[in-house]
Amino acid sequence: HERMAQRMVTFWLGTKTTLEGRNMIIFEGDFVRLWHNFNGSNYAWLRVVRIEPYDLCVLSNGATVCASDQYISEAKSADEFINGR
Repeated sequence: HERMAQRMVTFWLGTKTTLEGRNMIIFEGDFVRLWHNFNGSNYAWLRVVRIEPYDLCVLSNGATVCASDQYISEAKSADEFINGR
């Protein structure tokens, strides 16, 4: 079987108070924390279930957010999350 290409988005992840930050690439299956988690704790890590057109991330809590530092406060690859890095 031919494997489908994994979808990804890129954006600049800074902070709400400074322009310091880093360029982020998020893939389906990665984990993110939100500034304001719509359905739970802001400390919860949510899996990116699907990436849709216009850089929209569908999350494991049912929320859909734009891949932007206005919504996403932290991001980890699936490997970083699973192995505790």
